[in-house]
Formats: sequence, C-alpha cells, structure tokens
Amino acid sequence: MGVPELHAKHALHRTGKNNADLAVSWYFENMTDPTLNEPLLVADTGAAAPSGVDQGVPRETIEMLMGIGGFTEKKVLKALKNCDNNPDRAMEWMFSHMDDPDSADEEEKKGPEVEEAGPNPFLASDSTVFDLHSTVTHIGGSIHAGHYVAHVKMDGRWVYFNDDKVAETKNPPLGRGYLYVLKQK
Repeated sequence: MGVPELHAKHALHRTGKNNADLAVSWYFENMTDPTLNEPLLVADTGAAAPSGVDQGVPRETIEMLMGIGGFTEKKVLKALKNCDNNPDRAMEWMFSHMDDPDSADEEEKKGPEVEEAGPNPFLASDSTVFDLHSTVTHIGGSIHAGHYVAHVKMDGRWVYFNDDKVAETKNPPLGRGYLYVLKQK
C-alpha cells in the first residue's frame, strides 16, 4: 500500500500489533503526525526471535509481516528463511507462494504429487498464447492522490478511458500498469 516501513511499525504498535486493517486505518488518519518519522522506541520484553530465524529479525518485524497479509507465523518464518531474513523480500515471497505449505513439516505431510486431470477446462484450446487486452494505470503523485484509468485495445487500436473522457491513444503507458488483462489468442 506504499506505507513507509517506519510508519507501518508505528501504526502496528499503536493499534496493538494484531490487526493490519486497524493499523492501516490508523495510519491514514494519522499520516501527517511528525512523530511517525522518529525511531520507534519500545521497551525490550526480552522475547527472543522464534527458532529458525536469525536474531537480526526483531519480533516486531515478524508480527508486522503476519499482520499485513494475514499470514501464519510459520509462513512468515519460512519466507524469512528463504529470503535471508530480508522482510521486504519475504513479503514478496509470501504473496508469490500463497499455495505453498507454511512449513517444511507440512511439505512432508503433503504426500505424493497428484497427477493432472487433463487439459485445463478454462482454456479454449491447448494454446497458451495471449494478447494484452487492457491495462489499468494509476495517475497521480502518490497512492494518496490521483485515480485510476484504463487503456483497452479495441479493433487493433488503444482507447483511453478516464472519468469524463474516452479517446484513442497512440502510446498507452503499458509498462506502468497496476492490472493487466490478457485475452487468449
């Protein structure tokens, strides 16, 4: 959501560290508070990092990662382990491995791989070639200002859709899309 890490830590700490939605709401209501730019000073409770995590990863970071995406502690620990304890990379890893088991123990319990049941019924054919059909792009200085627009390919031409304008465009910003819609050839 574009919330700076230090600001996210403050928001999580000030809302009890157990609800990401509450922390995000708190942040947007208090985002101009200058104390958000100051280091977060929290009394050390003496709680050690869970096993399997380098001592360089604070418990706050683990809880923040759990809260942001609703991930289990096991999933967070697995992500940190796979990403050299880098919280930013761990977050990306968790979102790109949503269907993976949360821990190595669960992988062992999973059992043998299941054979595919044939061709994908959602594909019209065995072809896996797609064309870009449309894209949604954010226009504005930040996530706090601006709005979204769409560019749709119609009859071989790109058409721009804004709140009050529809027009043909020669150069849609294809590399800056937030959402891409593909159409099977």
